[in-house]
Amino acid sequence: ALVIASRLHEYAGAQLVMADLARTLGARGVRVTVAAIDVNRDFAEGFSEFQDAVEMASDPTPLLGRRFDLVYAHNWMAWGIALLECDVRFRFLVLASLSRFSGTEALWGITDDADTLHFVSPRALRDARESLGDRPPRTMVTNNPLPPEWFGPLRPPRPARLSRIAIVSNHVPPEVSEAVYRAGRVAPA
Repeated sequence: ALVIASRLHEYAGAQLVMADLARTLGARGVRVTVAAIDVNRDFAEGFSEFQDAVEMASDPTPLLGRRFDLVYAHNWMAWGIALLECDVRFRFLVLASLSRFSGTEALWGITDDADTLHFVSPRALRDARESLGDRPPRTMVTNNPLPPEWFGPLRPPRPARLSRIAIVSNHVPPEVSEAVYRAGRVAPA
């Protein structure tokens, strides 16, 4: 499978959807290639799915003439480079509109070739309806398609037992002073 994003630069919705899709497909035994127009390597280091991402703006040769069973593409410029300039072939094509700004960002020009159009919200699908013509391909809407684990703590939880507490304030409330005294038998300030 080939997962195509516009940019891999920041912790934003489209990038997290791409990481989750690559992770899910990989967990099911699918060999996944991730490509983007531009890749911030410092950002990509945080995701095992992006470690070997193809940066199409600087070196698209790993994609030239390749064939994939599935191409999942977000952003019309990105799929344009992969499908048109790199001559990537596919068995199934999913065009994804994951932007909060435009419901048609992935759809220009090749909706007839797409097997499915994936929208991140009903509003994005509504915005795209008139550009889809009389016989649109299958559409799929997933409100916030990210799984719950993306919204958990970024670090593992700390142990419940506290060893040190720092309270920085120019007006420590009396109940905080009392709690500090009870917790550590330290004289209230």
